[in-house]
Amino acid sequence: MRIFLAGASGAIGRRLLPLLLDAGHQVTGTTRHPETAMMLERAGVVPTVVDVFDAPALTAAVGAAQPAVVIHQLTDLPRELDGARIAASASGNARIRSEGTRNLVAAAQAAGADRFIVQSISFAYAPGGEVVIGAADPGSGGPLEIWVRDNGAGIPAERIDKVFDALETDPKRDGVGLGLAIVKTFVEAHDGNVAVESVVGHGSTFRFTLPRTPAVKTAGSAPATTGPLARA
Repeated sequence: MRIFLAGASGAIGRRLLPLLLDAGHQVTGTTRHPETAMMLERAGVVPTVVDVFDAPALTAAVGAAQPAVVIHQLTDLPRELDGARIAASASGNARIRSEGTRNLVAAAQAAGADRFIVQSISFAYAPGGEVVIGAADPGSGGPLEIWVRDNGAGIPAERIDKVFDALETDPKRDGVGLGLAIVKTFVEAHDGNVAVESVVGHGSTFRFTLPRTPAVKTAGSAPATTGPLARA
């Protein structure tokens, strides 16, 4: 299988590469540095030197690879677990998660990839909290709706319009402000919408919708969301 691995030289990418190669896959791996490209080539990877923020170059690189699967392992985090360095890298990493992800999704769609796989982020809830996940099918071809509801502290009115912004955080709690920005990026990449309702002291409900049939883009707009990737 042809696989395009974005972030092939990263912490997870380096460990994922031998597993993919041993399984017999043909892997194209990205890096920003020519010297790293030589290392990837020696390992049996087809290297491509590309900047994820250069959308035309990224689209060309993914198109040339003709992958069935695109794997997103891009980060901009320090190798050392140092709090100051991690904090300093937050802005660059957030840009990769938002703009970089958007560019990579568009490139995968343009190349006709069947699947798009991205590393996940997990979050912890305090003991005693409750989280409810639900979904609704309105029928008649309407969009599917999925929601996540909790009984936490809620979001103050002055922050409700900012919660999906990259690096928007609650100063009273830990976090780097990336999770909801990533959710918004992926939902909108698939022609969906995301929203939140919240009552301070009672909790929040996050909702997103996804269309049954991807919207057809007009000429000159981003590539239409078609094929299996649109439903992944």
